[in-house]
Amino acid sequence: MKSFQVRYFDAGGKLCKKQLSADSVRACETLISGDGCRFVSAIEAEGKRKSAQLASLNAAELVEFSSIMSSLLTAALSVRDALLMLQSIARKKKMRDLAGRLVSRIDRGESFADAAACEGKGFPPLVLALIRIGERTGDLSRSFERIWYYAENRRKLVSALSNAMSYPVLVLTVMVFGSLGVGAYALPRLKDMFAGMGGAAADELGLALELAKTRVLLAALVMGLVLLLVFLALLARRQGGRGKLVVDTILLKLPLLGAFIRDTNTLDFAFSMEALTSAGIPVNDALLESCSSLSNAAYAEAVSAVSSQIRKGVSLSVSFRNQKRLPGQLSQWLAVGERSGNVAAIFTQLKGFYEAIVAKWTARFLALIEPGISLLVGLFIIMLIFTFVVPILNSYGSIL
Repeated sequence: MKSFQVRYFDAGGKLCKKQLSADSVRACETLISGDGCRFVSAIEAEGKRKSAQLASLNAAELVEFSSIMSSLLTAALSVRDALLMLQSIARKKKMRDLAGRLVSRIDRGESFADAAACEGKGFPPLVLALIRIGERTGDLSRSFERIWYYAENRRKLVSALSNAMSYPVLVLTVMVFGSLGVGAYALPRLKDMFAGMGGAAADELGLALELAKTRVLLAALVMGLVLLLVFLALLARRQGGRGKLVVDTILLKLPLLGAFIRDTNTLDFAFSMEALTSAGIPVNDALLESCSSLSNAAYAEAVSAVSSQIRKGVSLSVSFRNQKRLPGQLSQWLAVGERSGNVAAIFTQLKGFYEAIVAKWTARFLALIEPGISLLVGLFIIMLIFTFVVPILNSYGSIL
């Protein structure tokens, strides 16, 4: 028997964890399902320790992995042969090592889904779910096509945002270190120069520089507090549990950022539901499965609450309408699907709709980057002028 850390949804739709002894991941799934719960994932305890140092696949690596696997499986290769081919043609050592580990587990008799689950956080939960579904339906090539589509869209979004933020980060870094250089090197020498001249000018400049130092310290204190709050929020999200839920609930309530987070999670939700329902997974089971693919815990909790209400006999559209954290458009679209008798097709429409919304958010953000940075630089220059330059000019004028 092996020891596994199992994540599952209980009968009430709550995400839970517990330790199980079983022969395989599939055996864990059978045990959990037998208790009336919904299985999410199982990671072997020893495998979890060994894979803790392995970084998860980033968006670009997941695109490469899924595109190669999709092509090879479409060419009628077996999973093992496709992984061996991937091991020989992958460009990165990380990818080749991943393929080698998967082949080794498959050779020991594990399924592909079980082998992938042993990678811990190497694969996103949605990818693991799609692999499991592909094995059950016998159409892994279709599952990897969906994984590639998901990963490619994620890569484009991350790339666009990171490229947009690189210039602002560079400008802010130069501004901060430039101001520190002025304060540490130039100003003390100016102060000494005016002190050598004597008179009221030196005293005025000394007071002005002390006032400037106080302002800089206050600004640094405020910035430090902000950074501390951000660090604590990130730490709470990383640890999970109640802290992550509280932070994510606050994030959803923030202006602009909250709307962006809600729309991106809705896109992930619609993609998950489309992939799962098109593979024949019942809607209520797909709802619980999709929760593990959502990055915002508050959003995932609302989807889990929808599943609980459906179990009580509430309709799908009404259950979504009762959750205020979820977009109101979801219940309207799903009501149309219920009337037409084709709810699964609605998730395809929702995916396309929110892809366009997220694209608009990204384009709007990119368009605001340059004027926003220009405004920030202008305000910073004005602050420097009134903090340092004006007192120096006043002192110089008094000498004349």
